[in-house]
Amino acid sequence: MLLPAAIRYGLSVFDFWKMTYGEIVMYIEEMGKKVLIDNYSLANLISAFVSNGLNGKKNPPIEELYPQVFGNTVEDEDNEMARANFIKDQWVTFAAHHNKLRKQKEGDGLLTSKS
Repeated sequence: MLLPAAIRYGLSVFDFWKMTYGEIVMYIEEMGKKVLIDNYSLANLISAFVSNGLNGKKNPPIEELYPQVFGNTVEDEDNEMARANFIKDQWVTFAAHHNKLRKQKEGDGLLTSKS
């Protein structure tokens, strides 16, 4: 009777036969608790989404709900955009300085252009 329950909770047959009776019972009990916790969390999430929908509110995107899974949050995108703008500003400053020096050298006759 334990084998079907253990398999249902993800234990392989090979691992089942390597474990003692006590280990199998403990594994099944812990996995049962995990399933109950997962079901409870899912019920809370569903109720929150239904409540938001009935109250005319928008539900948050999945990236906001699980940032540890998706990693690329809105804040990360804002940080990337700020970094890109900073780099762009550095290049614009460099180019302006370079062009200024080049015009000075051309004015001094140091640079000659070949036609």
